[in-house]
Amino acid sequence: MDCLSSTAKSDLERMLFDETEHPKALPLSLLAEITNGFSDKQIIGQGGFAVVYQVCHSSQLSGS
Repeated sequence: MDCLSSTAKSDLERMLFDETEHPKALPLSLLAEITNGFSDKQIIGQGGFAVVYQVCHSSQLSGS
């Protein structure tokens, strides 16, 4: 795992658990990783502008 990915994961965890944390841009590679490659199995909804994916826990990711 590279430094950027590790930093981005830390940012994501902080945003999820700290209500005062502001949103940050996350790298596409991280989004692909935490949605299991944007798997159709991870889709939980969709609307006029976007598809919403459920995030995989690290123990659910392939190769982990």
